Amino acid sequence: MDLFKPDIFSQSTPNWIKATPYLENELAPIISQIVPSSSLNELVIEFSGSMEINSSNFRLSFLNKRHILKKWPSTQAYACLVNIVKTNLFLIDNKIPVPDVIPFKNGQTILEWNTNLWTCSEFIDGEYFSGRKNQLKEASFITAKTANALYNLPEEIHPTRKINHKIDKTLALVKKTDLLNVNWEQIFGHDISLLLEKNWSKIKRTCIDLKQVEIDGGPVFPNHYDMHPHNLLFIENKPLFLLDFDSIVGIPVGYSIAYSALKQCRQSIAYNQDFNAVSQIGKNYIDSLHENLDIGDMKWINNFKALAQMETLRRIGIVLELNLDGNNAWNKVLYLLISNLYEAEELFD
Repeated sequence: MDLFKPDIFSQSTPNWIKATPYLENELAPIISQIVPSSSLNELVIEFSGSMEINSSNFRLSFLNKRHILKKWPSTQAYACLVNIVKTNLFLIDNKIPVPDVIPFKNGQTILEWNTNLWTCSEFIDGEYFSGRKNQLKEASFITAKTANALYNLPEEIHPTRKINHKIDKTLALVKKTDLLNVNWEQIFGHDISLLLEKNWSKIKRTCIDLKQVEIDGGPVFPNHYDMHPHNLLFIENKPLFLLDFDSIVGIPVGYSIAYSALKQCRQSIAYNQDFNAVSQIGKNYIDSLHENLDIGDMKWINNFKALAQMETLRRIGIVLELNLDGNNAWNKVLYLLISNLYEAEELFD
């Protein structure tokens, strides 16, 4: 398998597409709660061309201002979203670079309309993390700094969503999928079934190996478990803003940081084509965490490769389970995830 190749997260320029008149008309009632009526004629509405499946982001440009209007999934609970907004404000108070919350006309930060909840925030004009120049060092710093802040997040606004890393569950899914191998092409499609056939022994062996060892995941507290390149915005080499607060969940911190480190390090290598320094890049990232993290006992960091692989396997298990239920919407990330299993070994072994 080709490792450290550019992937869907290697596109560093955010993609915005002008809304159709139909979409503009559909959004008009919620737009009226943000944009002054005197500015509607000059308003430009664009939607995100990202890979988001469960939510939609719209960029509103008017009066030399730019906002992001976010439509949350219909399954999003109001109380949980309140905590997400409060967490956003907490991070701002703790000097973590995140977009500011923009209230609606009635002063509320959350509106319910057309079966969805909506929020609005400032738009930050930057580029996604690409790995060029000094970006990886800055990304490691903001990863640690964010964890330090969230370690002290008030308990009353902790996210209700929690992630438990049960290798038994993933292994059970792998075994169930294994028994259905004669039907893989029907279940997964031709290309994905070939991908699985070539890498199945690696997936299964990694699950079995990780089940046989005791893994310290570190203290459990709210942390951002998906600080991949498209959730970090940069201007030049300085980290500008952290995105996607729905990815702040209750989790053993080692899993969230190791997986984020894996995504950031592999993108830096893909950009710079620095294949001879892979293990040194991983070591430098871990050294940066030792220097900047302040969250108590750090013994879990000795399990960095296993932690990164455990989180990767958990995500592979989710995609397998979706396919067994007839949903192949996330198959496009399977190649990335399987590559990540190998890349974690090159980076953190």
